[in-house]
Amino acid sequence: MKMKALQQIESDRQNAQTKLDSLKSASERNKMGQYATPFSLAREIVEFVRDTYFAETDRIRFLDPAVGTGAFFSAMLHAFPKTRIGNAVGIELDSQIVSITKNLWTAWGLEVVKADFAQLPFPTFPMFNLHLVNPPYVRHHHLDPETKQRLQEKIKTAVGLNLNGLAGLYCYFLLIAHRWLAQDGIGVWLIPSEFMDVKYGEVVKRYLTEQVSLRHIHRFDAEALQFDDALVSSTVLVFQNRKPEQEGEVTFSLGGTLKAPRTCTRIRQRQLAQVSKWTSLPSKSMRYAVRDVHQLNKTTTIGDLFEIRRGLATGANQFFILRRDVASDKGLPEQFLRPILPSPRYLNDEKIFAADDGFPLVQPSLVLLDCDLEDSEIGDYPSLKAYLDWGQSQGFADRYITRHRRPWFKQENRPAAPILCSYMSRTKSGNSGLRFFQNYSQATSPNVYLMLYPNQEVQQACKNNVDLLTQLFNLLKQAKDEYLLYEGRTYGGGLNKIEPKELARVPLPNDPLLRSITVTSKQLFLLENKSL
Repeated sequence: MKMKALQQIESDRQNAQTKLDSLKSASERNKMGQYATPFSLAREIVEFVRDTYFAETDRIRFLDPAVGTGAFFSAMLHAFPKTRIGNAVGIELDSQIVSITKNLWTAWGLEVVKADFAQLPFPTFPMFNLHLVNPPYVRHHHLDPETKQRLQEKIKTAVGLNLNGLAGLYCYFLLIAHRWLAQDGIGVWLIPSEFMDVKYGEVVKRYLTEQVSLRHIHRFDAEALQFDDALVSSTVLVFQNRKPEQEGEVTFSLGGTLKAPRTCTRIRQRQLAQVSKWTSLPSKSMRYAVRDVHQLNKTTTIGDLFEIRRGLATGANQFFILRRDVASDKGLPEQFLRPILPSPRYLNDEKIFAADDGFPLVQPSLVLLDCDLEDSEIGDYPSLKAYLDWGQSQGFADRYITRHRRPWFKQENRPAAPILCSYMSRTKSGNSGLRFFQNYSQATSPNVYLMLYPNQEVQQACKNNVDLLTQLFNLLKQAKDEYLLYEGRTYGGGLNKIEPKELARVPLPNDPLLRSITVTSKQLFLLENKSL
């Protein structure tokens, strides 16, 4: 009878959650980081933790510092006899949610505290032996400088580490909660996978490898979104509040469920210091991830041959990038129009050939408006002035990028690059989906491409081998997907991205061509400078 009542309350909770979600816009929820845990996922996590880390006689002292409407507490009641739950505390900032959660769960033993967890004083003696948390996913740009400074000072006090200002609120919650977890207690966190790859995540990884015993990291397939309303790849993180053991091992699993993952591996915790991107585990590239530094230094990477830059960020593509025929109809002067490539999805061929005027032979044929005239000179071009005045009236001059430019309609200098790489793709697991293109046109590129410019050494070698760029292009295409995925990052929905510095670290296959570049360029340099 009691279980039936519990099921009814869970049904009421889900209905209340749906109503709460409908009261806020997507942008409001994004700003507050309110993404509720699906009950099925909460129950899967709780049952895994129960079966793996707790004996049948253990009493649970439970804390959820971002309790919401209580999905984890409900899952606890479904998974454990109520007699085994000694204490249960949920902390929540939103007054409206606090009221609902109290009505739902107070009678079942949950103490709901209205507070900002990040501002609460640390307990003198932490009593909680189980944290189950889906922390607020608030991006750093929604945190003002004063809040960041206060949180960083709190982190320094909590774990003695300095957290990067680009970290999201979930990182602060995780590190602050250390002081709320009893000795040998289990911390279970449902968080975005991105901390495993990005720069600001290095401090979180230091905490997990140096201050606690990391037990398990399960990453859901990027295509299998755990939240209907957030495009984020999710990870379940499990650790124990005890010093790392000398030979302690961590389980990394991927896909499927916590109990039945698609693949998994074990790695010693001390080895994780050698792995820059934890999303490489488990994978075929594990040996690459923990590769020895001496061997790495002998490997030629893409960055050894090319300077890599992001394509143009215009600040307002819909204003600055036009079809060539539309720009002509508007009477925009040709001297202020540059050819620019369309999105990679329009390119069916890996080679971009050019017409006699340098425009790429692709459709749609696009131009970029790029003008550095002074305001006093614009009047000499009535059609251009009319278009710019219209753009200003539509607010294009006041966007973040454009308002920091002088004049607001002048573009960055991005000459056509002979080789390009698509910046992002959406593919199935194991395939990066990133594409390389050889560009024979004079078209610059928007910021959905990475632009590869040969470095000085390659330019020197090209003087003696006119086919060198084509040969290098063919070599780039042989870069392994596992390395592109390792150096890049994967987001929810299977979206793969790679930044310039990440692409630069991708190793190339060992090929005699690479050795010939160094020899040839040095010979040419000596010949050209012999007279000196």
